[in-house]
Amino acid sequence: MMKSPIIKIIALPFAGGNVYSYRSFELKTPLNYEWITIELPGRGKRLNQDFINEFSQQVLDVYNQVVNSIENTDYIIYGHSMGGLLGYELAKMLIKNKKRLPLFLYFTGRNSPSVEFEKKISNLPMDEFWNEIFLMGGISDEIMKNEDLKLFFEPILRSDFRSIENYKYLEDVDKMSLPIFLRIGDQEKIKMIQLKDWQNETTIPINIRVLNGNHFFIFNNYQLILDEMVSLTTDKTVLKHVLSPK
Repeated sequence: MMKSPIIKIIALPFAGGNVYSYRSFELKTPLNYEWITIELPGRGKRLNQDFINEFSQQVLDVYNQVVNSIENTDYIIYGHSMGGLLGYELAKMLIKNKKRLPLFLYFTGRNSPSVEFEKKISNLPMDEFWNEIFLMGGISDEIMKNEDLKLFFEPILRSDFRSIENYKYLEDVDKMSLPIFLRIGDQEKIKMIQLKDWQNETTIPINIRVLNGNHFFIFNNYQLILDEMVSLTTDKTVLKHVLSPK
């Protein structure tokens, strides 16, 4: 019996994330799918490399990691929070360079890229900085109560937030022609009007769904999210919109 073709899920990290951040997703990924979490410099397996504080350079780093691995396979781009913004800019770079495009984009916990980052926290004093991180949710008590862990993670988080804060949105004359699926938690501070602004980025109607939870609702809903991404790859209403490289 022939094996089903491998579909890759290219996962972009949230602020402070590393290659293990989506481990719960990865462990449940079906056999005919390959979950690939991208590692940014300054953490995990790339701990000895310098941080990248410019968002455009982060996107280029991601592009260089994935471009050769997607040429001969179907794939999805997934990103949570900062990862959604990375995924959006990655898709734009792939379009610009006429590379094979994803079946669709699936972003969680991320408002439209045109919405400016409201609160700049990367340069706050340590106590204020960690208070802001805590208010976002998703930080374990183990980290919040352990000064050594906070000292370890703080430079990574500050670098990522500095990168997000430096992001400059540039509206494209031509919209993407890619399906975009958006999921947020019902306890997030994302306004629906900001989420709906994603429609300005694609010619295809966006799909929005609100799930239970705070900004890191994904960890309580990972099976639902993963099942949905998998089912969408076989949905002909999605696949018919996929662009082939010219």
